[in-house]
Amino acid sequence: MKKILFALVALALVFTACDKDDDDNGGDKGVQVKKEQWAFVLNYTATWCGPCGANGAPVILACGATPRVVAVKAHASNDPMHNSAYYSQFGQQRPSGGGIPSFWVNDIKTSVGGTESTMNNELQKSPFAGLAMESSRDGANYDVKIKGEFFSAQQGDYYLSVFLLEDNIDGGPNAGSYKQNGTNDPNFVHNYVFRTAATASLYGELAIANPAANATFEKQYTIPVESAWQQDVYPVAILWKFDDSGVEPHYQFVNAIK
Repeated sequence: MKKILFALVALALVFTACDKDDDDNGGDKGVQVKKEQWAFVLNYTATWCGPCGANGAPVILACGATPRVVAVKAHASNDPMHNSAYYSQFGQQRPSGGGIPSFWVNDIKTSVGGTESTMNNELQKSPFAGLAMESSRDGANYDVKIKGEFFSAQQGDYYLSVFLLEDNIDGGPNAGSYKQNGTNDPNFVHNYVFRTAATASLYGELAIANPAANATFEKQYTIPVESAWQQDVYPVAILWKFDDSGVEPHYQFVNAIK
């Protein structure tokens, strides 16, 4: 009997030790926010727009391929990728200027030729807040967790947006209504296409107000993925500061993650 009791105690100690090792090496410590400055590049475009294919597409593709950049393409009306519920919300804060292709970098309206240099300049800034993301897709939904952290104390209201974007949509000569005018590239694809947002407002919801240094916040969303999309879909998140005391954009870019 004593031998059996001793064996049971020893076995319990083994399991306790294993549990401790698992916690140290593989435990969930949560996502970590890096002190890195990202940029947001917005491109107004359309499949029927020849200059968008000829001049705008190479710029947004180059920007989107740059590290620490969230590139977003908002497709205009009469385009199969147009999202009428959100397109006007983009324009309310960052107007296209009446013609496309049209670009914004963070809070700066740019020309086609000046977009990349502006983006590179913005990437050199020192961030006062950052984001981290965890995401997983379960069937027809994306589950997205966002953590934000402030590296210094700030004043004001900070809002969080989460978008779903899509890459690798065929835009070549045989793509029907998705065919991109202005290019002869037989392998042309539409990347960074805005599909939807996690909230009814494009600029999201209030995440934190008047944060102290080292303040953090966490948000979680479940976003449906429509079956009509071609499925190369992924989430991005953007942190804004809301300030309506001056000229637009009132939602001023702070940082982003993808």
